[in-house]
Amino acid sequence: MRHIERHAAILRQQVDVGELGKFSPRALPDQLKIKIAYPDEIEALTPQVRQLLLSWDAKVWSGMGDTLPDGRLLIMLNPNQTSVRENVTIMEEVAHRYYGHEPSQLNKIGRGRYDEATEREAFWTAAAILLPSKVVGQAVWCGDSTDSLAAQYGTSVELVEMRIKTLNLWSLYKQQGV
Repeated sequence: MRHIERHAAILRQQVDVGELGKFSPRALPDQLKIKIAYPDEIEALTPQVRQLLLSWDAKVWSGMGDTLPDGRLLIMLNPNQTSVRENVTIMEEVAHRYYGHEPSQLNKIGRGRYDEATEREAFWTAAAILLPSKVVGQAVWCGDSTDSLAAQYGTSVELVEMRIKTLNLWSLYKQQGV
């Protein structure tokens, strides 16, 4: 987990949000060198591929990234997810590019090459970028609720709870009686 925290801190520094600041990926497209779009906005998609992507549940497919000719990362999002889940998806794709991961491949029946280790690394890094360990630790120490931390940092309560658990702070959090 240390390398995840270290790389998340590096990515936060690259866009100058500070170690405690809220990281809003939609507010930082130039700094992150990304373009965010939905399937309906991608003219190169055939109607069949667009229909397929729009039919998938966001738990099956939340987004994907591809490099544009100008070097920016195009992040195509499933529009059937919440805005807080979109934040994680965007940062997962940024983390994939940062680590140099080979992209997962989807095919027409919804299966393809999927590397669980790289997906986990990207997800954990995205979570650490959005909810830095210092922020989570301070919130637990001060007895802040998961609801308030999620609202303040634009994430889900589930992501806050996951971060508390992965940082081994769950027992302290439960002792706080929040």
